[in-house]
Amino acid sequence: MIWSDLPQVIRELSKGTNLRTAVLVGGDAMEAQFAELAQNPDIIVATPGRLLHHLAEVQGFNLSGVEYCVFDEADRMFEMGFAEQVKEIVRQLRESRQTLMFSATLPRSLADFAAAGLNNPQLVRLDADRKLSPDLGLAFFTGGAGE
Repeated sequence: MIWSDLPQVIRELSKGTNLRTAVLVGGDAMEAQFAELAQNPDIIVATPGRLLHHLAEVQGFNLSGVEYCVFDEADRMFEMGFAEQVKEIVRQLRESRQTLMFSATLPRSLADFAAAGLNNPQLVRLDADRKLSPDLGLAFFTGGAGE
């Protein structure tokens, strides 16, 4: 998926639910993002820099209520110089949250961060050497109200 497709994908996945979403990415209009944040979203998808920008600019906006924090492409974030921003985001989260970091590789900087910055981190490794069952399937179901 291309990053620019993400806002539409998030909105499509949440269609027919009561979930409110906000997508906070650089290059998009700040006014629209402020409006999404004003709706008290259940799910926020953001780039690290834009999230920190909103945290600094929006009065009353904080991460104290976050239960789950997901960093996708964590290795790429660290390679591209976003390590300090990721660390700042984690510092602003409450202790009892669950943090998930997805990464195709595990560079030393990411492993060190996980060991020092996360509580009881667990490594789940999917190796190419392991074979998946041919019976494994993937399904996605949606339903509307009353179905």
